[in-house]
Amino acid sequence: MANLAQGSSENQKALVHARAIPQLASLLRSSESAETHRHAVHALLHFASHEETRTTLAVLRQLVGLLDVPRPATQTAALSTLATLAARSAASRHTIIRCKAIAPLLQMLGQPRVVGQTASALVPTTAPRDDAARYGAARSDAARYGATPAEWAVALLSDLASSSEAVEEMVGAQAVLPLSALLASPSSLVQTSAASTLWRIAAHGDAERAALVSAGAVLQLVGLLTAGASAEATRHATATLWQLSSSAEAMEAMVRAGGLRALVGLLEGADVAEAQELAAALLALLAQDTTPVGWLQQQTKGDVYQAAMLELGAIPRLVVALGSASQVAKKHAVATLRTFFEGRSGSVEAECTASFLAAEGGIGAIKALLTDAAAPPEALWSALAILKALATQPRGRTALRAAPGGAQWFYKLDFLAADEGEGEAAASSWLRAARADLQAACNEVVELLC
Repeated sequence: MANLAQGSSENQKALVHARAIPQLASLLRSSESAETHRHAVHALLHFASHEETRTTLAVLRQLVGLLDVPRPATQTAALSTLATLAARSAASRHTIIRCKAIAPLLQMLGQPRVVGQTASALVPTTAPRDDAARYGAARSDAARYGATPAEWAVALLSDLASSSEAVEEMVGAQAVLPLSALLASPSSLVQTSAASTLWRIAAHGDAERAALVSAGAVLQLVGLLTAGASAEATRHATATLWQLSSSAEAMEAMVRAGGLRALVGLLEGADVAEAQELAAALLALLAQDTTPVGWLQQQTKGDVYQAAMLELGAIPRLVVALGSASQVAKKHAVATLRTFFEGRSGSVEAECTASFLAAEGGIGAIKALLTDAAAPPEALWSALAILKALATQPRGRTALRAAPGGAQWFYKLDFLAADEGEGEAAASSWLRAARADLQAACNEVVELLC
């Protein structure tokens, strides 16, 4: 039947008219043969490629109906086919949701791993309509690792969560709690899919973010980062934490769960640039928190967080992040470094200075940032503020004078040259003023060194 349906619209119409779709679903429901399942899946994929929407709808309804069958082989066949179709288009995902797939998928999340037929035996090696490249990470990863029904279910939920309709249904069904628990799964596929789903839920709105915080998702997200998860799982976990950063409760929960240590570690060891960027951004946000704490309220939360970061060795790792290829990571890393020097008491500032100077390439990294034509003005401001703080201390001045180029290097730093190259018309008045202020700050550093 799969061969008849392949590439022939007339054959597909005839087979549909002969009720082939429910017959194929019946085979998946009752047959024990892996070969039969593979051919049935292949045929259903061809029918779902039919130009008539009602044919695709018929296929999807049959597949969703199979999710309730208490047989792992049947569920795996249905899930692998649904995942393939979900990756094809937003329309397919919308139809799967309309067929009420969310509820049975959520019920599968608690299923134990079952030894038996896996998805790798079911997924066709050739792709109808030449759209193999668009099958999505959920399908390809699940097929590669021979996923169980529960693993397919969370991967499919991740795909469906790109729809607002699906997110609302998941939150209404209190899916955040089981999804958060899956972050502790030993399966890298499950971790990644669960983190991706939570990220999409968090991005939906304030109510969804509040649901994540209430369900204790922050603790599980930090736990995932601490456990050394895969690059993709780490990326989604840090992105979810960033989405939650507007909540003071979430930020406090993150710190209590050991989030500072996890974020500091990502500055140096992140395999994905986005994870490093988000870790630097979260640290900058925490370091700049001005909420008063303590009985006399003489300290801020930012002060407390900075002291903890200093103990965790954040400064040398922030220096490493300054060498990142990502301008976003550089901007947030230098902004966090700046907070260690601003408004500090003498002893604390001396400790920060000692840690910065002990970090290999610290001054060189700041200088490189100042000569980076692509660096945003706020990053340049932070870099100059750090140099000015160093230049006000004897040890810092000595180090700056001893660095390659010495004090003379700063004389050659001309922020106004860019205006001359662009012409007055090309540079906005705001940008010209910003460059003039930067030059004035640079001149202050020069005066302190002379």
